[in-house]
Amino acid sequence: MTGSSTDISLQSDPSEAQIEINGQDRGETPTTLSLDSDRSYTVELSLEGYEDESIQLKKSTSGLQATFFSVASPV
Repeated sequence: MTGSSTDISLQSDPSEAQIEINGQDRGETPTTLSLDSDRSYTVELSLEGYEDESIQLKKSTSGLQATFFSVASPV
């Protein structure tokens, strides 16, 4: 599967959370990003007034798999 990509849909409630993937700014929610299926990623969502959330995406034989999901909570 070298060279293939997976589309990842990122949404938050409320919207407009900042997205960082492996430390690089990737815009804000909602969005769909195309990520290399042959890599693992740390996705961080942040929004003023809410706790930051971190999601690990790990490569697997069926593409990328999320290992953590959480709903943003007000601070």
